[in-house]
Amino acid sequence: MKLLTIAYNYPPIRGPEAIQAAHLIRELEKQNIECDVVTRFAGSGRKFSNRVEAGGNVLRTFSLDFYVTKGFMRVVGIEQSPDAEILWKPFAMKKASECLRAGGYDFLYTRSVPFTDHLIGLSLKRKFDIPWIAHFSDPWTESIYANYRSDALRKKNEAWEKTVMETADALVFTSLETLELYAAKYGEAVRIKSHVMNHTFNEDMVAKVKVAVDGESADGKSGETGNIWLAKDDAGGQPRKKVLSHVGNFYGKRTPDDIIEAVCEAKKTDPALGEKLSIDFYGNVPGMYREDIAAAGVDDVIHCCGEVPYFESQKAMRRSNFLISVDASCENNVFFPSKLVEYMAYERPIIAITSNRGTVSRVLSESGHLTVENGDTEALAQILLDISDGTLDTTGIDYSAVKNYRPQQVAKDFIEILKITKNR
Repeated sequence: MKLLTIAYNYPPIRGPEAIQAAHLIRELEKQNIECDVVTRFAGSGRKFSNRVEAGGNVLRTFSLDFYVTKGFMRVVGIEQSPDAEILWKPFAMKKASECLRAGGYDFLYTRSVPFTDHLIGLSLKRKFDIPWIAHFSDPWTESIYANYRSDALRKKNEAWEKTVMETADALVFTSLETLELYAAKYGEAVRIKSHVMNHTFNEDMVAKVKVAVDGESADGKSGETGNIWLAKDDAGGQPRKKVLSHVGNFYGKRTPDDIIEAVCEAKKTDPALGEKLSIDFYGNVPGMYREDIAAAGVDDVIHCCGEVPYFESQKAMRRSNFLISVDASCENNVFFPSKLVEYMAYERPIIAITSNRGTVSRVLSESGHLTVENGDTEALAQILLDISDGTLDTTGIDYSAVKNYRPQQVAKDFIEILKITKNR
C-alpha cells in the first residue's frame, strides 16, 4: 500500500503538528505502508539541529511563505485565506501532481494545520480522483482561535471547510468532541465517514529519555531544579523542591495568568512556597508575562527556562514531579493537545487548566489525572499547597492508559481507516 501525504509542517520543523505527522509516518513504514511526503523546504543549519526525526520518502518544495510575505498578507488582510501558507499551494500542487501522474498511490492523505493542506488535497482529488483522507488536528472555523477579520473571510473559510468535509472520502479527528461538533454542523453524510484517531508519541525517544534521566538520578548528578529525585530529602535531611513543568509555548488565548494568580494566592498562605516548589516554563513566554511574574513577586516560584532542544524538553518532562497543561478558556474545549500524550508517556501526574466540559477534562479524568477549571485560581492554589507539603494524593492515576496512544495502536487504527475507506 502506498500513501501520498501533504504535510506543510514536517521535520525538521519541531511544532506539534510536524511531530505528530512524523510519528505516524515512521510507524506506518514499520507496518509496510510506503509513504511519500510532500512538504516544504524548512531550512538547515544550527537552528534546525537536534530536531525531530522525519519518516518516509520526503519530497521538499520551495515556498514563498517568508516573514516579509506573511507580513504583507497580514497588512492587506488576506492572511486568513485560509492561512498565510496558501503561498505554498502552487509548489506543492506541482510536486504532488508529478507524483500522482507517475501512479502507484492508493491514497492521498492531507494534514492540518495549516488548512491550506486540505485545499491542496481538494484540488488533487478533483484532478486525479484518488481516495482522499483529510486529517484535522485542530478544528477549522470552529476553533476558538479563528478570529476572522471580516464576515467575508469567515464565509469564505466556511465554504472551503464545507467543501472539504463533503468531498473527502474520509475525515479524521483527534477527539470525539471534534467529530461530534462537525457531524452536528454538516450532517449524517459527514458523520458516517468520520473517524477518531489519537495522537501518539515516539517510544524510542521515551525509552532513551528514561534511561538518560533515571541514570542521572541514580548517579546523583541532578541540577538545581527540574528533577524528580529533588522531591526527596538530601543527605543533610533538608527537603528538596518539588518541580512542576509546563512544556510548550504561551500564545494568544493560552496564557500563564491562572498559574501566576494561583501562586500569588498560595504564597498568602505559605510565603516560603519558593523554598518548596519550582514551576518551570519551557518554551516561549512572551515578555509581558515575564513582567507579570516579576511584578507579582512570584519569580522565586515560577522560572522561565526558555526554548530548549527537543530532547531536553523531553528530559524536562521525565525530571518533573508534576506536569502542567494550559488550555485557552472556552465553554466546550474540543482541542486535544498532543503534548498531553507525551506527558502521559513519562508517567508523571498531570495538572490541566481547562474547561470542565471537553476533551482534555474527559481524557485526563478517565485516567485519574487532575483538572482545574479555567479561572479557578483558588482550587489551583490549594493543589500547589498540597503538593508543597506532600499531602496531594495521586495514587489513583492510571498510567497504563497511555497504551491507547502507543504508535503501534495508532498506526493500526489508521490502517483500519484506510481499509474502511477503500471498501466504502
